[in-house]
Amino acid sequence: MATSKSKHKRMIHRFKQKAKQRIKRRKASLKAAAAPGASQA
Repeated sequence: MATSKSKHKRMIHRFKQKAKQRIKRRKASLKAAAAPGASQA
């Protein structure tokens, strides 16, 4: 039981890290897209 619990925790941790990276990438891409758009407008 304890081993499966720790495994589940590790999976959640990895999922959270992936979500953080995804948000970071999205923010960066939004900034990159906003910079040229602002200069054009």
